[in-house]
Amino acid sequence: MLSNLAPARPNAWGIRSAALALIAAAAVSLGLSSAGSARADDAPAPNDTIGISAAPQSADAASPRSRFSYQMGPGQELDDVYVVTNVGSTPQSFTVFATDAFNTDEGGYGLLETGVAPTDAGA
Repeated sequence: MLSNLAPARPNAWGIRSAALALIAAAAVSLGLSSAGSARADDAPAPNDTIGISAAPQSADAASPRSRFSYQMGPGQELDDVYVVTNVGSTPQSFTVFATDAFNTDEGGYGLLETGVAPTDAGA
């Protein structure tokens, strides 16, 4: 849930960065939790699938959206819903959290290290 956005923060790029950061954090966490819990006797069945999907959605779940897009006035607050769904056939555990995203020197997409507190859209 995104809430208490400061007046200087609610721009489209910052919100999209936060959404992408949530997705990336979930994907990384999913990969780490799956890899850490694997044992030889827990080999997946041939038809097992692993997958997640995530998207913003209205609070009543009637209006799925493909992105975060807002127009807000100064001091306005916003509550939103971000739904994560296990679309695979096996149980999964993962953690979703907000962090700041940025462009790397090479032009790629980067996220803050886990121990670094976000100060922008992820705060």
